[in-house]
Amino acid sequence: MKKLILIEFTLILFLTINTGVAQVIFTDVIPDAVLNQVVAGSVTYDLDMNNDDTMDYQIINSYAMVGDTIYSKTIAVPDSGNEVAADANKYPLALLQDTLIGSNLNFVSNGLGPLKQIKSAFGANPSFSGNWIDGNNRYLGVHFRDQGNMKYGWVKMQMDENQLTVATTIFSYAYESSGAAIVAFDSSTIIGIPAVAGIEIPEIYSFNNSIIINYEGTLTEPLFITIMDVAGCELQNFRANNHHSVINYPPSAGNILLITARVGNITVTKKILIN
Repeated sequence: MKKLILIEFTLILFLTINTGVAQVIFTDVIPDAVLNQVVAGSVTYDLDMNNDDTMDYQIINSYAMVGDTIYSKTIAVPDSGNEVAADANKYPLALLQDTLIGSNLNFVSNGLGPLKQIKSAFGANPSFSGNWIDGNNRYLGVHFRDQGNMKYGWVKMQMDENQLTVATTIFSYAYESSGAAIVAFDSSTIIGIPAVAGIEIPEIYSFNNSIIINYEGTLTEPLFITIMDVAGCELQNFRANNHHSVINYPPSAGNILLITARVGNITVTKKILIN
């Protein structure tokens, strides 16, 4: 079962995505998908990044015995035209939270090495390969086709430290709807682009029944601000031409609001509590 959400605990029935407006679409895998093949063969999880009933990637966990050697591994197989962030040797990267996923990374579509592989002599003297050897709550960077356009996204996974097999857990995945870069994040944090070195982003917070938005970058165009309730219904939108905006919102408007601030190609959406 998959749960499609915009912010943690906030259900999306399906919000219309405005063309050119950045929005992160997050899917929680419930329950977590656990792949752990312990006999000869393989088990596969089909990843449908944009939930359009089309497989974009396969995560395959396999177990094989060749002579007296056991091979256990997990690989990522992109559908035709899709790509995975990898190192120079084509091994998929195990990205940390807050890593920017975009044209700054090297993306590969075929010939990928395993995320993690364990080679052992019937379980003894194990050796490890791949970038996911210590892959606890890491992110797989992806670049995939969505209605003819390429989108950046991530898949949050874990490779358990099992000395015999590569037990793999898939927690969630997300993509950026406009085609812009995305930051690997946990669903309880900011949706959009959080602080990245060298990039000025709007800051959003609340204080005394007010919404406060600060932007330290150069304003060559207005700051577009949208306020929504937790169901995704728009309550207010306006343009700001200064670096500091204060919007008074009484508690009667709702205790939890989703605030989006957009300037240029940078969009930040944050869930805030009005107190």
